[in-house]
Amino acid sequence: MHNSVAKQKRQHIIPNCYLKAWCDPRTPTGQSPYIWRISSDGSEKKKKSPEKSFTANDRYTIKMPDGGRNLVVENTLGGIENDFVRVLTRIRRHENLNPIDRARLCLFTGAMHTRSLRMGEHWRKQQENLHKVVEDLEGRRNLPPKASLRTAKMVENAHLHLIGMGLETEAPLLLQMQMSIIGRLASVDDRDLTRHGQTNSFASSANAVPHLVICYSVVRSPRFYLGDSQFAC
Repeated sequence: MHNSVAKQKRQHIIPNCYLKAWCDPRTPTGQSPYIWRISSDGSEKKKKSPEKSFTANDRYTIKMPDGGRNLVVENTLGGIENDFVRVLTRIRRHENLNPIDRARLCLFTGAMHTRSLRMGEHWRKQQENLHKVVEDLEGRRNLPPKASLRTAKMVENAHLHLIGMGLETEAPLLLQMQMSIIGRLASVDDRDLTRHGQTNSFASSANAVPHLVICYSVVRSPRFYLGDSQFAC
């Protein structure tokens, strides 16, 4: 298997560009940057490169009937991540963002929301419940398994459909909201903190958070309609 094919088979659940913000700034000279992976009870700690962390084989690959691998979702996510890195560079330079920059941030946020394992599993269960209802109806009416074949595919590709729907619907909604970006105003060198005896600065200080937080707020309350009634929230 070629390296490029193997690389696309191993797909990040959490984007590499996001994980890099969590690299230990005290990485020794000559070593590749690494993040710390700590078990929930704190009993196990190990360092690992972001490139090899939080990956799964073919998580976002569409399996074709002929056995082929369609990478349209994985490639789309990769493009969104590349655009995010470009905008992040501009943010760190304190440059003004244009509407395209804002749209790229909204796409990245929408992708982060829908690409997680928990969201994928939640949507798969929803589709699985629908599939069971369809199977039950076909059985009761002695119908051939036609509709259930389609719902079975919906279960198989549930997470991929969710990502597509999220990018199509969630990103435009975020774009209509007011965006605020919160970042560190002053840059503190963790190596300096370490030299002053604060050896746990990376794990315990504000430096442990990513470089920025993107906040979205509703400027005007959206209205929902139900028949002749109108509700605002």
